[in-house]
Amino acid sequence: MIASRASLIPAAALALAFSLSSGTASASPTIAPVTRDASAPSEPATAASTPADATPETKNTAPSGAPPAKSAARRGVGIEPTAFQAASGVSSEGRWLVNVSAGYPWWAARMQLGLRHGLSPLFEVQTARFRRWRPAVGLAMLWLERPRARISGEALFGWLVQGGELARRGANVELRIRAAFPFRRVAPYVMAGSQHTLLADRTTIIRATGESRSWSLRGEWTGWGTVGLIAAVSQNVGLDFAVDLTWVDAPGTVAIPGAHAGLIIGGLRRDGDKKRSRRDRANAKKKSRPHGEEAAP
Repeated sequence: MIASRASLIPAAALALAFSLSSGTASASPTIAPVTRDASAPSEPATAASTPADATPETKNTAPSGAPPAKSAARRGVGIEPTAFQAASGVSSEGRWLVNVSAGYPWWAARMQLGLRHGLSPLFEVQTARFRRWRPAVGLAMLWLERPRARISGEALFGWLVQGGELARRGANVELRIRAAFPFRRVAPYVMAGSQHTLLADRTTIIRATGESRSWSLRGEWTGWGTVGLIAAVSQNVGLDFAVDLTWVDAPGTVAIPGAHAGLIIGGLRRDGDKKRSRRDRANAKKKSRPHGEEAAP
């Protein structure tokens, strides 16, 4: 009896050890191995630190097709050829042009310079068969500006000198209105002008007793009309072709039709270019700076 009980003790101890080991294994969680797909892209380390509701940073950069700065637009840089400004009679700020034309019966030379607010001072010389001369200075002003239409007005003050049998001289005033229609590389235009000249006539009467002279003032009106086309050869060179109709000393004379061809050359005034360049560079830096970024001290 004692021997049988002693043989049961090792068997009970072995069963107890097996039950404890099986209970511990069932209580501990099973950890599955983690595998990473090599083809999946890895996220940057900064993505975990970025809040979910954060707004992504955007740069305030102008698109490639953005229009030029306003300062450049006022000077006409990269906007249009000089020939189109000759058709409208007004140059953009900082631009100049010279228009020389020859024809029958009128020849002419004109110089103008663009200022702010659509103003252009000008100097012009006209001649008819090199017998009638009229130098003048004036001011042109842009009244209406649209992508396909422009209207401007001019006022000129000059002096008329005419030689030959009908010698004349006197102060001259002319008012003009222009309309130009730029399209692609050409600009059709029309112009109407009204010249008023104050003439001083001297009358000499020869008698047997001697000579007597008297002076009188009278006015001369000349109507002017032009229809033409200006073609842009390049940014600063253009050609002018037009038909003219003038009525000198109307209505006592007959209107004389004519035509002319001209060459237009222009460019950008160098005076003050350095200031404008610095200002344009500063504006460009402000536009290219990211939104919300402060300027460096």
